[in-house]
Amino acid sequence: MVLIYDFMIVLDPTLEQLGLTPPTKQQLNYEPEVDFSGLEMQNLQLHNKVKEEAFLEISPTNLSHLLLADNDHYAILASKFGEADLFEKLTERLQGTARSDTLQIGALIYYTLYS
Repeated sequence: MVLIYDFMIVLDPTLEQLGLTPPTKQQLNYEPEVDFSGLEMQNLQLHNKVKEEAFLEISPTNLSHLLLADNDHYAILASKFGEADLFEKLTERLQGTARSDTLQIGALIYYTLYS
């Protein structure tokens, strides 16, 4: 059995809430749904392919870490808020949008099982 598994944290709504245009899928150059489709597979048979959506509770501080960890997101945020104290500025903005101690973000989960 072969399991291909990946996920993508959905950050576009957060960026839009901050007044930013999210990077396109092409700009991010990442495809979490990629599997063995289109390849010649003599000994593997597709058993199951699933795409699910999940929701995560996350603190504004940890969401800031997630947003700034990606180069594309970092560039967009730095151009809007400046590089100086960017983490602090972003965390403060996110805390201002939170209705509680946490924010909810989405995640797309992809897995394909071959046997």
